[in-house]
Amino acid sequence: MDKKQNPIRTVVHVMGYDSKKFGGLERYILDLSKAGAPKGIKIVVVYNQKPKSVEFLKQLEDNNIKYYIANALSTVAFFKAFYRIVRTHKPIIIHSHFQPLFPSLYGYLFGCKHRWNNVRLMLVDKDIKEAQYKNQLKKSTRVYRALINMFTTRFFSVSNAVNKQYTEIYPNHAHKFEVLYNGGKINSFDKEASRSKLGFKSDVVYICCIAFASKTKGIDILIDAVHELNKKGIEKQFILCLIGLMEGSEVTVQIESKIELYGLDQLVKNFGIINNVPEVLPAMDIFVQPSRSESLSNSIIESGFAGVPAIGSNVGGIPEVIIDNETGMLFPVGDVHELATKLELLIKDDRLRVTMGQKSKQHKTNDFLMSDKINKLVDYYISI
Repeated sequence: MDKKQNPIRTVVHVMGYDSKKFGGLERYILDLSKAGAPKGIKIVVVYNQKPKSVEFLKQLEDNNIKYYIANALSTVAFFKAFYRIVRTHKPIIIHSHFQPLFPSLYGYLFGCKHRWNNVRLMLVDKDIKEAQYKNQLKKSTRVYRALINMFTTRFFSVSNAVNKQYTEIYPNHAHKFEVLYNGGKINSFDKEASRSKLGFKSDVVYICCIAFASKTKGIDILIDAVHELNKKGIEKQFILCLIGLMEGSEVTVQIESKIELYGLDQLVKNFGIINNVPEVLPAMDIFVQPSRSESLSNSIIESGFAGVPAIGSNVGGIPEVIIDNETGMLFPVGDVHELATKLELLIKDDRLRVTMGQKSKQHKTNDFLMSDKINKLVDYYISI
């Protein structure tokens, strides 16, 4: 007798951003679809614009994952496109990521009972400081969040820091929130092979920062710290590798101008937006996340899987992915001198870097495997 097959149930993931690379969130969608398919879960994905990565588009096609274009920032255009998507696929869940208002609001209007959101950003004030109270938020943000809270039925906070902030600011909706960490994958690329492919020198320490072009990411703070180290004239040679900056953007131009002003052209290598981050990361010696605000940091998780110790600002969820003085180091947000001091320590101490990198890899393997997080989410889906 044939085994009874699970009924196919569709979950529409509204990403709410422009996919410019084959990065962590793109791999997340692929892995989620593969994990859900045997259990009768079909993933449909929606982006603001057509994804830029040809490889990712091919992977979507090869895995029979339908994708649509519907700009979650456009009221009318999103309504029209989203109506067609919901009518075609009749999803059991609308699951949003960035820009969650319209997916939740229109999902409600179109009769979708379950409207979920992954909370991936900390709430900040006008100075990009993480808020503790509702009145610290701009009026427009307060209205926006009130509507999201009203029309969203379940929230997954990507860190304890996010969960604590939102439930304290919005206690009437606290019952909707729970923590579901981001995760990463085991990195199987060899360090020496990666360094050789990139033409890295054995006697140079390579510092890495992965960040899109936003003031929130604090790349200017890192450049100031590198400038301080350069003025000090430490003996060990180092190079800063920047990954993820969009060419020509306002923040990228500002960063490039600061690098030129400080005369750091020979000490900074700008990779731009790349698709092979997992292959590049093992070649690095130190990872830095100098953010002014950060919900968790996928990049710190990925660097840990690559065996690279991290230095991060003591904000948001970063202390949840860096065990201070064990898997990496924390510094007070915006403190250029303290960041420079910790960078100097790791640049000079080869053994400490290796030890911290090994501990970071074990920590991420124990607590942040993407497969564990995805399986938990699939279990939520099939429980509906």
